[in-house]
Amino acid sequence: MTLKSSAGKIYSAETVAGGAFSFKDAPQGTYTLTASHPKWKFKTASSEVVNAFGDSAIKETFGVLGYDVTGSVGWATGAPGASITVLLKQSGGKQLKTTTDAAGVYSFDSVAPGDYTVVVDGKNFEVAPAKGAAVTVTHGAAKVSEALTIKSFSIKGKVLDAAGEGVAGVDVMVDGKKAATTDASGSYTLKPEASGTFTISASKEHMEFGTLSRYEISSQLRRIGSISAEKYSLCGEVALDSASSSGLTVTVKPANAKAGKAQTSKTDAKGKFCLLLPVGDYTASVSGSSASLHLQSSRCL
Repeated sequence: MTLKSSAGKIYSAETVAGGAFSFKDAPQGTYTLTASHPKWKFKTASSEVVNAFGDSAIKETFGVLGYDVTGSVGWATGAPGASITVLLKQSGGKQLKTTTDAAGVYSFDSVAPGDYTVVVDGKNFEVAPAKGAAVTVTHGAAKVSEALTIKSFSIKGKVLDAAGEGVAGVDVMVDGKKAATTDASGSYTLKPEASGTFTISASKEHMEFGTLSRYEISSQLRRIGSISAEKYSLCGEVALDSASSSGLTVTVKPANAKAGKAQTSKTDAKGKFCLLLPVGDYTASVSGSSASLHLQSSRCL
């Protein structure tokens, strides 16, 4: 509480239990009385008072609008839950929202007395306790005794083919470990146990995909960037009437010389071969030194 005279003289005092306060040795005169607190707000912040000879009682009541409520959010791994949106809910009452700081601490200001529940905002989180943490605000600052622990959060991504369509049945790996498989639309869901930087890759037979290296995933990220197919298997079979088709060299060249270098593959015991190639037009040829063989295939896609 601050008492300031018209001449600029200032007297200060702090309230005691019950909210009472007093100023000593303030001369007779007219003053401005102001209430202040680092966090609390008041119905009336200041008032004009007149001090006569002797003791003067101040009739003005400085009602506090509400009190601060603090608590914390952390990951199950032990890391602080930084930048997490938290809600303070009251049955039938208004809802307050705030965000945790770097240490995972949240704070609500000007909360009226009553019973509340603190929850993490968003359906993509798995949090303990599942129903949130309860807190009762009386006439003073309140601390939520139970921390909110995030076990994991859900985030979606998609795997696409060269034409931009979703690819079903693709295994998605996070740091080399299988974490999900795409559905019919090419979508998948990851459930990280904490924010961090990961390498996300994809795998499916006869296809090769790009990789999201050192990709940062956080609970604020709406979606994971798409992973796209870069190469497909070009497979075939060489059949000869009078000689073995095993060990022949199949050379595949891009129809456009600027599109890349030629690639080769050896046929297996059954004359079959496979090469991973980007989408495009190619020309294939087969050669075998033992039979002085050289065959030119038709154009292939």
